[in-house]
Amino acid sequence: MSLIVKISLSEGLIAFLMIEYLYYGAYPIVVLESKDKIKLLRSYFDSVIVRDFSTVP
Repeated sequence: MSLIVKISLSEGLIAFLMIEYLYYGAYPIVVLESKDKIKLLRSYFDSVIVRDFSTVP
C-alpha cells in the first residue's frame, strides 16, 4: 500500500526549511552558508563549548 500526499510548493518549502532549521539550528551565518555547514558548526562548538570546559578548574 502506498501513501500519496499532495502538498503545495509553498508547503514543501516550509517543510524543507523546518527540517534544515532542526538539523542545523538557527545560527545566521550557518543558515546563509550553502557549503560546509557542518564544518562551521564544528568550529563554533570547538571555540565555545570546548574552550569553556577546558577553563573549568
